[in-house]
Amino acid sequence: MPRGRGEPGIFPTLGESDDFGVPDTLLGPLPKDFYAGVGRAVALSALLEDRIRALLQQLRDVSQASYHKVGAHDLVKHLRKECSARAADPDWSTFSDFLDRADAVFTYRNDLAHNLWPAQADGSLYGHRVDRASGERTHINTSMADLRGVIGELVSLMDGWRTLFAYAGSEASRRAAQGTR
Repeated sequence: MPRGRGEPGIFPTLGESDDFGVPDTLLGPLPKDFYAGVGRAVALSALLEDRIRALLQQLRDVSQASYHKVGAHDLVKHLRKECSARAADPDWSTFSDFLDRADAVFTYRNDLAHNLWPAQADGSLYGHRVDRASGERTHINTSMADLRGVIGELVSLMDGWRTLFAYAGSEASRRAAQGTR
């Protein structure tokens, strides 16, 4: 059974705790809204990833179970092929930019979710982790303004997705009317 606070010799004297009871000696005294922002960025990017999967499924006329094991960056790679096929269609003129923006927020999301965020004496936000592929330590310097900007970008991407998905639906309707896949 885990031992709690206040038991002599078990834990050093702990500092302040956040609203969830996590002592600042574990995660550091980061800005109060930092982890709320991280949570929003992670949740919104998961929603975007799901919507991007649905867009790919619609464009390729495959089942909703398709691409269920494909991660966000690889979904974007698949969609780039669909982007190339539609390059001449003016309805899809924003598709490439949408994919570039989505890929960038997925990278930032991964940094937010997988990095350690030790508190810095100057109050800056510095995250680091060991890269699984290379074994090298990677890091990011960011700010609350950057975090808020990415959350705004995710909201904007969701709006852009709606338009692209409508175009994909039009293509699917056209295929159904013509009796082709």
